[in-house]
Amino acid sequence: MCAICGGQLILCNCVYELSLGDWATMQEPYPQIWEDGPTEKMWKTYDGAVARLGGPLPWDGEFPGSKAAREFGLWCRMIPGQGWTECQEEHPEATEDLNRLHLVARWDRDTRRWVRRDDGKG
Repeated sequence: MCAICGGQLILCNCVYELSLGDWATMQEPYPQIWEDGPTEKMWKTYDGAVARLGGPLPWDGEFPGSKAAREFGLWCRMIPGQGWTECQEEHPEATEDLNRLHLVARWDRDTRRWVRRDDGKG
C-alpha cells in the first residue's frame, strides 16, 4: 500500500508524479521512462517522501482500501451487464466498494488512513 496515495503501490503513479508531475502527460516528454519505468533516482525521491511520512505502510494482508470501505459501510456486487452496483453488506455477493471509497473518502497522508471527505464531494 502506498503511504502517499493509499492505493496499491504496484499500480499507483506516485513515483512518477513526485519527480515528473502529472503521470498522464509524461509519455511525450519522457518516452524512455514511459517505456522502461522509473529510474533509480525517481525511486530514491519516492522513498524519501515515504520516509518523511513515517516510512512504508506494513502489509496487513488485505487489498488497499478494503478495511476503510467496511468501516464506511461501502458495499457493492457485480451485476452482469450493469457492472458494480451498490448493495447491502448482507447480500451474499457483497464485497467492499473501493470505487465509492474514492468518492466519499480521501487518503490522509498524516494519519495514514482513509477519512471521510469534508469538501462536499461524495
